[in-house]
Amino acid sequence: MMIRSTGQVGGWGARRAGRCGARRAGFTLIEVLVVVAIIALLLAILMPSLSAARESARASQCLSNLKQLGSAMMMYTVDQKSYLPGAAHLLLYHNSYEVFAQSGHERWFKQNLPYFLSRYIGGKSRDAKLVDQVATCPTASGISVASTEGEAWYYQAKAHYVANSIIGSEPEQTPQITPYYGTDPPLYFGHLNVDQTWEDLLPWQKNIYAPKKIGRIKHTSREWALADLWYCMESRGRGGTRLVGTWPNAYGGIATSVFTTNGEMKCPSYPYHNTTRSFAEAKQDRAGSLRFESGKFNLAFMDGHAEAYRRAQWKGTVNPDLE
Repeated sequence: MMIRSTGQVGGWGARRAGRCGARRAGFTLIEVLVVVAIIALLLAILMPSLSAARESARASQCLSNLKQLGSAMMMYTVDQKSYLPGAAHLLLYHNSYEVFAQSGHERWFKQNLPYFLSRYIGGKSRDAKLVDQVATCPTASGISVASTEGEAWYYQAKAHYVANSIIGSEPEQTPQITPYYGTDPPLYFGHLNVDQTWEDLLPWQKNIYAPKKIGRIKHTSREWALADLWYCMESRGRGGTRLVGTWPNAYGGIATSVFTTNGEMKCPSYPYHNTTRSFAEAKQDRAGSLRFESGKFNLAFMDGHAEAYRRAQWKGTVNPDLE
């Protein structure tokens, strides 16, 4: 018997497949919204982790910078009969090539502490660009600080790191209150103001402002040498305040290396590593604030090693001048 209905069967199958294909050609609005919601949820979960990972990498680079500078400092002392590098300003400028070397003020570039160490970090004695690179913290570079436009040329220099080279003691510096700032002996790396050179000093000043031999410094493995630069005052009970950052001088209403003429800050006001938080500029905040407790800052020590500290670990110098 001959069967002649194959065409009809094929036609029905084609029509059925056509209907199914038409029905699945796109997504419904609800399906699209579900997919978008899932993607948004995944991003919300992953973004903090990605931000934390990026910051961890930046913090590691900063720690590496300080370790490199600390190792260079140790090599310098070997070559210079145990003397620490200096005399230098206590800030390590990261835009010295622009402010000093290119603007007719190159002699002031030579008071920048990394200048003394440039030969030990692979640079030539006049290679300001490399010096600036090692003195640049990648995390601090992303934090908004005050512009120096319009300031005196020597206050247009900016820093991410500060050296432990301080004289005298703060009025509130007592055995009961930390962190300690003034060191014994004072001025580990000597001292020059930003508009001075060694040749500008009088003989009696040179005796005071000369860098010290590392052998005079006690507890070198616990004494900090270089650190991330940050400044803030901590509010205490009954209206009292104290310094808590690594910059040792309280704001006095005038332009300095850390404050503009208008009193705005040229450095962060909180420990900024290993945290995804950011804070608006503030010269003062309460004790226990997240501004102080949520992040870390990096330090290099007098024996050349480097590590990260929480605010609670920060006691300042271990050789305080309490007299």
